[in-house]
Amino acid sequence: MILSYLILSKDYYGDMTIDYNNKLYNTFMSVFKNKNIEINFASFRYDNTQTFRVNEYFNLLQFLHICILNGTIPILNISNAKIETILLLYIHGFFVGIHFKEKEINLLQNGICNDLITCFDLIRKNNLYINTISNISLLFNNLYDSFFNKYNINIKNSTFFCNILKKLSHDRELLETIYTPFKQAIEIYKQKYFVDIDSINNLDRKKYKHPLLFFSSHNLIDFKRALEFGVNYVTISPIFYDKINKALGMNFLVDMPQELKQYAFALGGIDSNEKIKFLLENNIAGFASIRYFLNYI
Repeated sequence: MILSYLILSKDYYGDMTIDYNNKLYNTFMSVFKNKNIEINFASFRYDNTQTFRVNEYFNLLQFLHICILNGTIPILNISNAKIETILLLYIHGFFVGIHFKEKEINLLQNGICNDLITCFDLIRKNNLYINTISNISLLFNNLYDSFFNKYNINIKNSTFFCNILKKLSHDRELLETIYTPFKQAIEIYKQKYFVDIDSINNLDRKKYKHPLLFFSSHNLIDFKRALEFGVNYVTISPIFYDKINKALGMNFLVDMPQELKQYAFALGGIDSNEKIKFLLENNIAGFASIRYFLNYI
């Protein structure tokens, strides 16, 4: 068995600036209608230059809803306010993994993986009902205090993650900038699809011990480092076609040490069952693709 990882792109989203369009919902759902494809993970990959607006949160809710309906683990892979967004999802009960880009290796080195897991566990144990900005502010204050008191974190050596918690717990304007459009998107989503937030989140407090963490790599050095820093899986690319870097090629995967193959997701030009069969025969953990899944719409 090989794990599959669908990565979303503009082919799925359409124009994200259009108010609450159905492009993502229709395209993404069409992929799942093919019963011959099992999708273990799906990534909401989006290059945003600022915190999400209402439309973008609305599309994110569509993505989460479809993943949950089809038993697929959602993964967040955005460019701006990644940690702030994932925390907002966690405190609203969503189980979402996170995918770090190659340029974010410094965050892994700074202990972001362990911090996320610790915070995720703290949130699961918190029973505060989230319905106002004041409650959210209080929750982030509690999380911030827990990191520095319960876990004895030295303030002088505080991590990038702790600094974000501090901002969210002390900067009301920042918190409102992130939370207000999210709350608006939830209300619009309820009206459009007649579902409540509780019916589209999937934070299974018993099944999931911690969020799943991915990292993008283009060489074995970063691949190994990411595993050492605590990620679960690493995408390695490009395999079958030239992008910015020269394609790594099939022999690269054949020669990869077996202890790394079990964490590797091959990416780049995987658009046929023949290529997937090759990966399976070489004990690669999984494959990630955009086009392969679009072929079945």
